[in-house]
Amino acid sequence: MPRVNESCHTKKNQVEFTKKLEDSRAGPLREMIQSFVAAFLLKNPKITDHRMVLNFLGAMENPFRSHLLWRDGDEEEKSETIDCLETLILRDPRVYSSILDNMDAEWKEKDAHLERRLWCLQFVKAEHLDVKRIHAMHPAVLIARRNLRRFSTVRSPREKLECVFRAAQVIFRMLNETAKAGHAASADEFLPIFILCVLGAQPLRVYSAIEYISLFRNPRFVGGERQYFLVQLLTAVTFIDGLGAKSVTMDAAVFAAQLKIYEEKWDERMAAQIQQQEISENLERESARESAREREEREREGLLDPNDFGSV
Repeated sequence: MPRVNESCHTKKNQVEFTKKLEDSRAGPLREMIQSFVAAFLLKNPKITDHRMVLNFLGAMENPFRSHLLWRDGDEEEKSETIDCLETLILRDPRVYSSILDNMDAEWKEKDAHLERRLWCLQFVKAEHLDVKRIHAMHPAVLIARRNLRRFSTVRSPREKLECVFRAAQVIFRMLNETAKAGHAASADEFLPIFILCVLGAQPLRVYSAIEYISLFRNPRFVGGERQYFLVQLLTAVTFIDGLGAKSVTMDAAVFAAQLKIYEEKWDERMAAQIQQQEISENLERESARESAREREEREREGLLDPNDFGSV
């Protein structure tokens, strides 16, 4: 299981791993990794191809352990090397995009529904979730929200899991710091604050990302607090997906009215985006047609040799 303070070392270890891998003496290892990534991309990888990555990571353990650049490290450092290799492969934007873009329609629908819910529930504030003012106004909430936003931008399972862990960790630290003497932070206090942070962060493709982490993260490094907080994220978004007037401290009529306003705004926003996309596509098509017309005119005038450009 990863160390509790792993988040302090993850970036540094990844940089050191990459630097070693760029060493000319690591050429054979680098070629093996590049060959795997190329072959993996040819498959147009999907979420169901996680075994290929896990099997490759297992197959690379001995080559790394016996290599002169890594063989003198202790057991923890050698284990960390394979962890860094996982991040290197799955951080590749081509690999990540293919896996997430190839998610089944069911996952995409769940993600789209949650994205809409997160946006439309912006009117839900700390007091509606019974979050104490001392907690809602604490800087830890901003830090947690920032980490949950980053969850959408990083690509490897390890990095995503670290974002969740850091967000949750800072909330628990805040709860312990603000608790009365002799009282420790509890899950009952934690979850409403975590839900509030998720609402504020509005992370994207959360359901798909959780499934991606669960399947592609090396099982050796999943467990303990990180696994617990990933479950808490799933709990939070499931709650938000089904959040109604009875779920919060708010008058039912006020909740319904506010929700209707935001849903109408969302529909207008989506309609505007579709319209803008159609305008952009029309402009691109018109530009292509105009370029083709200009080329034809120049060819007729004998100013260009058509063979210079190939077929349109």
